[in-house]
Amino acid sequence: MTKFEKQQIKWKKQKAKGKTKYVLFFVFIWVIYSVILATMSILIFNRACLNNINEIITTYIIFIIFLGLAGMVIGNISWRNNVVRYKN
Repeated sequence: MTKFEKQQIKWKKQKAKGKTKYVLFFVFIWVIYSVILATMSILIFNRACLNNINEIITTYIIFIIFLGLAGMVIGNISWRNNVVRYKN
C-alpha cells in the first residue's frame, strides 16, 4: 500500500465524521495555540502581569477571536483541498 493510499483511507475516515467536526478541530487547535501565545506574550513583553488585569483579559479575547476565525478559514481550506486531492 502506498503512502497516498494510506492518506486516502485516513481522509475517508475523517470525511465520514463530517465537515463540521473537521473544521471545529482546527478552531480548537488554533484557540489552544492562541491561549499559549497570549500567555507567552503577556509573560515576556508585559512583566507586570497582575497590575492590569483588563489588558490581560482583552489580550486573551482578541487572540481567541482572531485565531479562532483563522482556524475556521484554515479548516475550510484544508477540507476543500482534501476533497479535491482525494476525490474518487
